[in-house]
Amino acid sequence: MTDLGRGGAERFLVDHCMGLSGYPDIELKVGLLYNDNQYGEESRDFDLVDLEYKTFSLFRKNENKKYKELLIEYKPDIIHSNRYLAEFITSYYLDKNITYVCHGHDNMIELDILRLTTFFNKNRLLNFIEKLYLYIYKYSKVNTYFIANSQHTYDYYKKVLPFRQANSLVKMDYGFQYERFFYPHHRSIQPNKTLRILNVGSFSRKKNQNFIVDIALALKKKLNTFEIHLLGQGELYESVKTRIKNHQLEDCVILHGVAYNVQDWYKESDIYLHTAYYEPFGLVFLEAMASGLPVVCLDGKGNRDIMEDGKNGFILTEQHADIFAERIFNLYTDKNLYSQISIYAQGYAKRFDLKLKTKEFVDFYTSIIGK
Repeated sequence: MTDLGRGGAERFLVDHCMGLSGYPDIELKVGLLYNDNQYGEESRDFDLVDLEYKTFSLFRKNENKKYKELLIEYKPDIIHSNRYLAEFITSYYLDKNITYVCHGHDNMIELDILRLTTFFNKNRLLNFIEKLYLYIYKYSKVNTYFIANSQHTYDYYKKVLPFRQANSLVKMDYGFQYERFFYPHHRSIQPNKTLRILNVGSFSRKKNQNFIVDIALALKKKLNTFEIHLLGQGELYESVKTRIKNHQLEDCVILHGVAYNVQDWYKESDIYLHTAYYEPFGLVFLEAMASGLPVVCLDGKGNRDIMEDGKNGFILTEQHADIFAERIFNLYTDKNLYSQISIYAQGYAKRFDLKLKTKEFVDFYTSIIGK
């Protein structure tokens, strides 16, 4: 259960369902909390059920007719939730014959432990009360397996989950459609051509696109011709646009909004740049690597699992524009370095091919049903 808006977790879910649909002994339904499917073409063969989710309440009985009917008619062996909200709807009608899985696509703050500061923050206090509700009405009654998508998320869940759930915690990487993003030609940067840098992501605070403006200013001291292309939309889009204009960078930092053909952008770019200060995993990193792009990124904690500094790109621990510009400049001027990283990145990304990762999930499903 999830929704299908634009984002890394939603992209994973679409690919995951595509992978599972290749197994003849697996039948799959996707329960949508909200009817906002952004993957119409890719999900056209999925069995989608609109659950018409209503806001959860602590003070009245919570029901969902569509979900209840689905349980009775479909009789699932496993319910795999992909959003925190989905955990509440699964608690309405528990069945000990069902195996429950909650996929943590980031460090869900709603599951944080009780602290002294919790009592002085309305949102944190509400989160803790809701977590207590889940523990009383679900986790104490049926076992729920938790999946963490990175070591950082795994360590977080190990700390905040109730003992029973913490002992049913596993770390599993995302898979992606490697062949869709694979670029079959040898990459090189031509000194006489404009350097093309790409960033993909929602314009939110944690994605930190404003820092890209700082990098562009630092890079202007080193390079005469470069372009940084930003794909995505979000609440800070206009703020970033204004900052670009204020620094007169419209010629080299270019906003494009949401792009549905992102694989084409990878193929037309030279370097992938990512400035998020928190990145739960980094699926876009693997997509860029499959296209042969070296990745230059900020340490977002979860992306430590897939970045090998100096091998498939550079992961920087400090938000220092001059250091980012220096790494980009080094890739631009050192042909051997660029080629080595490009070749290694493609081979590295192949480890996360959808077929390989889907099999790991199928093996996991099989093992927990037995328990």
